[in-house]
Amino acid sequence: MVPGSEDRVSQGAEVRGWGCSCSFPGLGLVCALVSTVFFSLSSLFVKLVSDLHPLEVTFFRCAAQLVCALPPIIYKKLALVPKDTPSRLYLLGRGMFGAVALCMQFYAFHHIPLGDATTVIFSSPIFIAFFAWLILKESYGWFNFVVTLTTLTGVVLISKPSFIFGSVAAVPNPSEHLLGTLSAFGGAVFSALALVMIRKLGKTVHFFVHITYLSVFGMILTLVLLIALGEFKMPPCGSDRYYLIALGLCGVGGQTFLTKAFQLEKAAPVAIVRTMDIVFAFTWQFLFLGELPALLSVGGAVFVMSSAIAIAVKKWLIERQKQ
Repeated sequence: MVPGSEDRVSQGAEVRGWGCSCSFPGLGLVCALVSTVFFSLSSLFVKLVSDLHPLEVTFFRCAAQLVCALPPIIYKKLALVPKDTPSRLYLLGRGMFGAVALCMQFYAFHHIPLGDATTVIFSSPIFIAFFAWLILKESYGWFNFVVTLTTLTGVVLISKPSFIFGSVAAVPNPSEHLLGTLSAFGGAVFSALALVMIRKLGKTVHFFVHITYLSVFGMILTLVLLIALGEFKMPPCGSDRYYLIALGLCGVGGQTFLTKAFQLEKAAPVAIVRTMDIVFAFTWQFLFLGELPALLSVGGAVFVMSSAIAIAVKKWLIERQKQ
């Protein structure tokens, strides 16, 4: 749900893979913006499903994604298993890390305000830089360190720990809010790991195959946990079922448009557009949930968005120098 950092085809490239071929400047950025709308609405629907455990919501989201991904895989006769062993391992890692990230993110959406959860999840770029240094042997300098501190400051403002802010930033359930924030933070970490796996795979694996691995691992993980916890049940009749269907469709829409955005546009501009997800999240939180964002949350969002934009701008400047 957060932008990767792989460079794809430049702006104005030709679009293939949706049954058509067309070209115009800025299409990649339009796809990125559409993906933010889908992802933010997906987060809203997670929040609106009230009678199901977050793990079960994750299970149905993955099931809906799998149903949508399999027909084009069958039609295009896409290979689900890469030929070389390293690619198989990276694809398995992408599925496992992505599934854990999704579970933790959905737990966060259930337990803390929508805007807060989305903002913390968007701290993933700092972890992408760290894991890219650790796994891909990319450079990690003072800029990354400063951006990391800035992002962590934003996360602290959003989590509002009582030992720092006392009663000034009191929340109805401090322990639940802190646990939800930590879950969102963990989701950001595992999301970064998944995106580093995607970078290792490059363009060799079709995005519907990525969605399939994420969905299968997500269904297995959540089903095992739900059975162990005794929480699995059929969704009740009514609005929850419609929210689950909408959640699955928005998930597929978001994944599809984001992948196409990275294929059509440089990663840096796409990453900047993707920060609009935070703005949409706070907007939906106010319009549909009737929750005004706290001032500390808005301040934290500014810190996190600034860090994400700074990382994207730096990458853009480096790309221009190379050209």
